[in-house]
Parts: sequence; C-alpha cells; structure tokens
Amino acid sequence: MKSVVGRRSLFAIFVVVAGSACGGASTTTGRTEDGAYAARDDLLRHLFRRLPSAEPKTLTELTRHARQTPGIADAGRYADPDGMQLTFSPPLDAEALAFMADWEDVFVLPGPLDRDPYVLVLFRRLTDHSASFARMSFDVPEAGHWRVFAEVDVPPTGPFPTFGTGATGAYPLVDYPVNVDRLTVVDRRHPR
Repeated sequence: MKSVVGRRSLFAIFVVVAGSACGGASTTTGRTEDGAYAARDDLLRHLFRRLPSAEPKTLTELTRHARQTPGIADAGRYADPDGMQLTFSPPLDAEALAFMADWEDVFVLPGPLDRDPYVLVLFRRLTDHSASFARMSFDVPEAGHWRVFAEVDVPPTGPFPTFGTGATGAYPLVDYPVNVDRLTVVDRRHPR
C-alpha cells in the first residue's frame, strides 16, 4: 500500500515553490487568486489546531467567523447540538484539506447507503489480502472528542481500486484526486 507521507512532503514543497513563484499569493490549495481563499485556509488550519481540546463554544465562534469568510458558502450548526458544518464554494482540494488536518493514509469511501456521500477516511489496518484485492478497515478522522466528516463533491473516477471494505472500493486519495464540498464536525459522545 502506498503511503501519503511522501506525497505530503512533495505537496508541501509544491505549495512553497508555487507561493514564491506567484509573489506569495498562493494558498495551501495551490490557488493564486490574490489570496482569495487564504482566509478560508487559515480558518481551517485554526480549526484543526484547536479541535483536539475544543469546547462547543469554540465551534460556535468558528462558525460565526466562517459565515464571513470567502470560499465558505454556508456555515452553521449540525443536527448534533454542539457540532458545526461548513460548505465550501468552490470545493476544496481534498489533499490540501488532509495536509491542513495532518491526516495520513487518506482514502475515499462511499457512505453506507446509496444516497450517502463519499467521505474521507483514514486507513486503520489490513484485515485480509488476496492476490487481487486487499480488504482494509478504516476510521473516520477524530480529534479529541470530535468526529470530522469530509464529504466529497463528486465520486472518484478511474479504475476500480484494489483496496476495499468488501464489495466497496476504497480509493487512495493520492491516486484518486477529489474535492471536498462539506465538512461536518460532530461530538462523538452524542449518538446520532
């Protein structure tokens, strides 16, 4: 299985080089539109730094700031009384989000039902391996007592992956680039 670690390092070098080549106006998404999405990226970096020890009021403050941030189309509470949900417009590059959140070995999986969106998950372990297919287990990203659901706007395209969770394919993010259009943070102590 490929690890994201090497690609993350190359991605970081690309961001630094692209930023200096564009006069420093580049953000972590690689966009160079005069820093139009720098505020969104700063807000997300701040969220991921604070999330492990965040209290619900921290998410309330971040939600309030997010409503006025370019690149975030909608920000509000989620069904969880303490959670938050951000909708990105335009969608955010999933590899850039994973880099900001410091997630490694990221995969894209479909939700359990057909109507559920694809989400980013983290590799946990290899549970079974045959010659043509590796069965794996995954975890939804967590920070402290928060679960983070990063929903993909369009399912991955390309050949069916050789990894999965049974009949469901697990798409390695490094090989199947996608964009995230919604980020939902919920308190894992509250059942959904």
